[in-house]
Amino acid sequence: MWPWNWIERNLFKIPDDEITVLLGEYIGIVGIGIDLDPTGNFASPQSEKVALRAIHENYNYPNSFFVFASGSRVKGGRFTEAEAMDRIVNFLDVDVFLGDEINGTHNEVKKVIEILREQGCQKAIIIGQQLHLRRIRALFRKIGADSGITFFFVKARSEYGGGSQWRLRCFPFFLAWETMCFTYLKLRRIL
Repeated sequence: MWPWNWIERNLFKIPDDEITVLLGEYIGIVGIGIDLDPTGNFASPQSEKVALRAIHENYNYPNSFFVFASGSRVKGGRFTEAEAMDRIVNFLDVDVFLGDEINGTHNEVKKVIEILREQGCQKAIIIGQQLHLRRIRALFRKIGADSGITFFFVKARSEYGGGSQWRLRCFPFFLAWETMCFTYLKLRRIL
């Protein structure tokens, strides 16, 4: 398994953005979840890391507005990814989480930008799983280009596996999936 770890560490180095927020500035903290555990009742290890990184960012920027987004639900499961992440940070006041009404990263990004604009956020920290963040970043830059919001992107580093989706079992599967989605996103822009 070590060659995949080396490939991910060295070929997909996308540093976290330098966050420039003034003391007391009102910002949005957005966690984009990815997957649930196989029962559908808890966050996957990847979504859990996103929620924990959101807690970290909340400590750094306490004057913030929280959004957890992801609407996928495992068959027979009680929660969406966003609801499962909300359960992890239940001691924080998560202002909005997007559940069943939104599904798919593209639609989640559109809805999140709409919510951030309604809340008057001029800046937002977007948190995602390290490989998934590549596509999240492209979508926010494409859809939110004229939103007037400055986006900062940070990774929630996690291992693969432990979830319900086959594509998240290991890095090669997820790399193939994300590359396909990312390529489709870029081709949509051209066509």
